[in-house]
Amino acid sequence: MIQDTPKRTETCMAGHSASEVFFPVPSHISIGINWEASTSSSSSKVDLDLYAIALDGNNELFSLDYFIHPRHSASNRSIVHGGDNSTGTDTAGLDDEAIELRLDLIDPRVAKVVFPVNIYGASRRGQNLRNIGNVYLRIMDMGDDTGIQVAKRSLVDHAELTDTAMVAGELAREKEKGGEDRWHFRILFTGYPSFGAALTEFGVI
Repeated sequence: MIQDTPKRTETCMAGHSASEVFFPVPSHISIGINWEASTSSSSSKVDLDLYAIALDGNNELFSLDYFIHPRHSASNRSIVHGGDNSTGTDTAGLDDEAIELRLDLIDPRVAKVVFPVNIYGASRRGQNLRNIGNVYLRIMDMGDDTGIQVAKRSLVDHAELTDTAMVAGELAREKEKGGEDRWHFRILFTGYPSFGAALTEFGVI
């Protein structure tokens, strides 16, 4: 277990749709990533994985069922991973990896969902987030079943050379003035030297 690992956080809060988005509770949204290996990579293959971790009010993992990865989705289908892409290619204009969320189905005790991105096998291949070209995070409103892009931001420019993982964004439950729940998505650039450091912070390991 990794303890007290330093992390770097840069939060975009410019009030622009590219940095933060608000969703009412009965929303169907998608959080996706796209990438390709850059010429500086020590290997032509870069395998980037997208995760979702639902947190309680103490900022710790709500339950293992809400630790979402390419081989696991929430049992009630409130948060569903679209599957693994190990190359970042051949997705015909779609996101290389994506997680769909039906916000009204998420357990009401969940306070926040964070979205880590990790390079699989980074230490073995000598890779870091700077080895990735054209990597971006995209938020889609799936309400009409076709998908409307509401935000898109590049991630790689905000990575340090030591970063192999990053929490790219968070979706937090909050109250509107009328007392109704809504979800607030913010794009973050919180880098970690290992995925284990991120998992430790959120109580997964």
